[in-house]
Amino acid sequence: MRERNVISWNIVMSGLVHHNAIHKAKELFEAMPVKDAASWTIMVSAHAQEGNLDKAREFFNRMPARDIRSWNAMVVGYLENGMVDIAEELFMEMPQKDIGSWGAMINGYVNCGRLHDAIRLFLSMPKRHVLVWNSLLLGLIQSGLAEEAHALFIKIPCKNVVSWTIVMDGYFHLGNIITARSLFEMMPCQDETSWNTAIAGYTRNECGEEGLQLFFEMRIRGPNPDFATFTSLVMRS
Repeated sequence: MRERNVISWNIVMSGLVHHNAIHKAKELFEAMPVKDAASWTIMVSAHAQEGNLDKAREFFNRMPARDIRSWNAMVVGYLENGMVDIAEELFMEMPQKDIGSWGAMINGYVNCGRLHDAIRLFLSMPKRHVLVWNSLLLGLIQSGLAEEAHALFIKIPCKNVVSWTIVMDGYFHLGNIITARSLFEMMPCQDETSWNTAIAGYTRNECGEEGLQLFFEMRIRGPNPDFATFTSLVMRS
């Protein structure tokens, strides 16, 4: 290229990181005549991705100016490597937070079993997105609290297919297949995941005939069965 701008450099660095060529990406970063916040964030994310949190934090600390993306990259890096307490400290230091910041921290709490902290943070949010509602729903379901999840589900102002599927799956796990099927039929729309979840729910509860019948219905009024559909049927046959 006869002329390169910061976007050109960032695109190549991102490509190198995507193919795990982090050393080459770092060489390119050091050679850049001009760097922006995205350039630094790429390096923060790259080192966090390989689990080198000390190096990621070094780049983060060296940044002349940070934006929300760079803060989120560092918080997510700690969360993905199980350092929830450090992620929490960094999250609290953030001068600004977006939906990604809140969602990442709530997911982090849910994934390590700190449901109480996830609920506390959820209640303190100034504005809630459906993705965050779904994260908390999943946490309640994973804790075996399907009724509590259903109560939360009712309060979601804009439910999506994931919201419906999470609660339905919770009732299947509790063995309440009547309520689970009722939720499935009430869904405004059903995607591959919701169909597969319902079929797997039946077979998991040793209701193979009902699962097979739902499979036939899927072929008539649903999306095309995929690998997950057949796996659910075969594994429980």
